[in-house]
Amino acid sequence: MSKRRTEALLGLFRGRGASGAPVATVASSKDPITIAVERGIAAKASDTEPPADVLLQVERSVRSVTQFSEDHAAALDELLNLIERYPYSERFQLLAGRLIEGSAEPEIAAAAWAAITQRRPNSAEGLRMHLRWVARQSGSIRSAQRILAGRFPTFPTDYDELLLYARAYDELKLFTEADMAFEAAIRLQPDSEGSHLAYVRALHARGSIQRATDAAMRAELAGIVSDQLRRLQVTIDLERDLVGNAPQAATGTQRVSDAVLIDLLDKILERRKSIDLGSRSYLGPVFMLNGSLGPGGAERQLMNTAIGLQACIDKGRQLDGRDVLGPITVCVRSLTNRRDASFFAPNLKAAGVQVSEYSTFQAYAGNRRHSIAGSVSDLLRFLPSQMIEGTERLSDIIAGHRPDVVHIWQDGTIFATALAALLADVPRIVLNVRTAPPIDRPSRMKPEYSVLYPRLVRMPGVVLTANSRYAAARYAAWLDIDPTRIPVVYNGVNSQAATGDVKAHDLLRTFDAATAGHDFTVGTVIRFDENKRPYAWLQSAAELLSRRPAARFIMIGDGPLFAATREYAAMLKISHRVLFTSHSDQVGFWLKQFDAFLLLSLFEGLPNVLIESQLAGVPVVSTPAGGAAETMIPGQTGIVLDTGDQVDPKVVADKLLQLCLDGHQKPAIAALASRWVREQFSIDRMLETTARVYLR
Repeated sequence: MSKRRTEALLGLFRGRGASGAPVATVASSKDPITIAVERGIAAKASDTEPPADVLLQVERSVRSVTQFSEDHAAALDELLNLIERYPYSERFQLLAGRLIEGSAEPEIAAAAWAAITQRRPNSAEGLRMHLRWVARQSGSIRSAQRILAGRFPTFPTDYDELLLYARAYDELKLFTEADMAFEAAIRLQPDSEGSHLAYVRALHARGSIQRATDAAMRAELAGIVSDQLRRLQVTIDLERDLVGNAPQAATGTQRVSDAVLIDLLDKILERRKSIDLGSRSYLGPVFMLNGSLGPGGAERQLMNTAIGLQACIDKGRQLDGRDVLGPITVCVRSLTNRRDASFFAPNLKAAGVQVSEYSTFQAYAGNRRHSIAGSVSDLLRFLPSQMIEGTERLSDIIAGHRPDVVHIWQDGTIFATALAALLADVPRIVLNVRTAPPIDRPSRMKPEYSVLYPRLVRMPGVVLTANSRYAAARYAAWLDIDPTRIPVVYNGVNSQAATGDVKAHDLLRTFDAATAGHDFTVGTVIRFDENKRPYAWLQSAAELLSRRPAARFIMIGDGPLFAATREYAAMLKISHRVLFTSHSDQVGFWLKQFDAFLLLSLFEGLPNVLIESQLAGVPVVSTPAGGAAETMIPGQTGIVLDTGDQVDPKVVADKLLQLCLDGHQKPAIAALASRWVREQFSIDRMLETTARVYLR
């Protein structure tokens, strides 16, 4: 199978042919692994496992590709070829799933793991990865829990099922349920290596060193001796010794990565006390870091900030009374690891902002002995892989740019790259958080956050910023610091062109004809996932329609629940009153068609869509998620629901009906909303506030 054929299969999954035109084929709902499996079965390929040497070679190749960020798509081509020859090989399919994660968009990866689980329901790795992607796509573990509840309606009694149950719940970090199953499996077959080894590995992966040691000892007492268990015990003993010797490592249950971080950060703290962190009379080099340049809210604000700073350089404009000299550099982990990862890259490059990918940089700048990170390389190996990659590949690059400021966007990038900025002795490190802290979102919480963040915010020259008072307050409560220590930098928003392209005008013309006589249009711009609650949105639409039959609705966006949401509209019998545009870059045009904007998110940072809607003169209704209430003048330019935990369609309909304004009120509210946004959320205001954070 050639690379072109693999790309064609990915295109079919997206519902597009080679030319980009929509297609309707059976393959359009199948991932590339499934297609390769079905082709192999149809060709009556081998029903045996591949030779051991072939399997070992492929495993090594995949490990190299994923570890060193090599060409996932090229490796996937070769593996899909092998799957056609060995369509019943579970291991080949699992390895291909790993490669798809690095060569395709999230929807394809999620579908691939779901299909593998369907074909191989007893595959522990397949089920774990399926659950991981369901939780990642939905933004919570609740959907994954529902899948497990369907898979295991009762607590299992079979040995293999117990191990599958334990590993699945361990993946979701529901450790009480996982441990019950591990213990039950060990009791059922006390002399079986599988359950003992799986339990020791799980405890070790969690960082529960003492419990892992105890579990390994119990296996040894049960007479179980294996090379795998022995090697694991050696690693655990080494880590226990390291934890025991690390400063502030109080107990034997301390996670080794925690102990290493404490040790590293304490040493960095002492060194930073001797660094000149004094304020500058000008703003010199700024180095911005994020995971990608995909079409997200944080990425948009990064772009606006970088382009705004570059414009100040080009025009000789001062910020906070100081010259901006730059240069401005944007560095992301990858522009190719998923679809649209480079969405904002053309805008930055057109403005003259340099963009690079740190996943392509050499570790230790090609020379560990002379690398900044080389001096701590023995400790780095005990840290999570994201931290290792960010620190190894970025420390020397950052130091070479000699920035006055490193500005890191979002928790995940802070986790991966803050240590590199510290090792490079950057005088000002800005940690920009966008929503509720990880402690509020269990599916995104990493154990190391509880060690990393409290020490970062107490480090000289490091400042935590938020884009809403809500986020600042939540982070302050989590970290036990004064909220005034977290500056709030509100998003800066530009008005969007309202002209619309041919496709948008055609869609609207057709919808106008189908909803002739409409008198109230409610719209939204969302990613179709559980966090945005599109089903509750449609329930509210149905309730409003029952009271105001001439109402209609427009939903803009895409995502994992897009198709299911359309089906739900049909189930509610309101499809004829709802327009689904899918993804659109004509948001300004669509906003002009709305009389009201509705957002029902469970979690938010500072929702750009609420700001953009009001800038277009459209009043809003929103749950109180994150900083939503801060985007509007409550009761005038928008309405905040009393609660966001549960959505009552009747209450939502009541609030929307309050926005059914007459001809006299509508222009006045539109003018007020637009003026409010221009005063509070302008690009200029964002840049001035950012400059104050940079320059102290």
